[in-house]
Amino acid sequence: MKKKFNNPFSNENLIKENGKVNWLNLLIKMALILLICFVAYFFVLKYLKVNDLTKDVEVFIKHFGLWGVSFLTLFIDTFIVPASMDIVFPFVQDWNLVSLILCMSLASTLGGCFGYWIGRLLGKTKIIKALTSSFSEKGQDMIQHYGAWAVVIAALTPIPFSTVCWISGMLNLKFEKVALASTTRIFRVALYFIVISGSVKLAL
Repeated sequence: MKKKFNNPFSNENLIKENGKVNWLNLLIKMALILLICFVAYFFVLKYLKVNDLTKDVEVFIKHFGLWGVSFLTLFIDTFIVPASMDIVFPFVQDWNLVSLILCMSLASTLGGCFGYWIGRLLGKTKIIKALTSSFSEKGQDMIQHYGAWAVVIAALTPIPFSTVCWISGMLNLKFEKVALASTTRIFRVALYFIVISGSVKLAL
């Protein structure tokens, strides 16, 4: 019988059956994502320059400025959507670094808090159960094992942050602890900004 391939890039292999984080797989996935971000942005900016998606994002950012970036971050980290706030970084390289990171971090933290209340108030509805179903069992195991520290882990790593915040609300964790844990998103925002900025500078 062939041994099943243990793909560290899959969310299924980030949390063990007992709710403990598989730190090796998590660190490998994080390193891979950072590398992919660096290479992808370098390739797009160096060789493709502009496509419809990057053009639309650039127009949006230029039109709405910091408020637009903050709203986009808030939306992405409140709801379970296949998108990342990192897409804005190549277009804000000349902005004030402190203002950008603080505003995006605050918006991301608020997104986690809003997601918590979505799970807390609507967690028993079919649509919320359906949206969290792909990570619900392991997410619950993780939160039951680590408590609010699970939110910190998700805030800093590729574990889906918004989903963990929703599930923490569904499990009635204390809101104050989840809100405080969500503030660690500032470190994640800063790290990805630094990596993508390096890629942008190298490409240009």
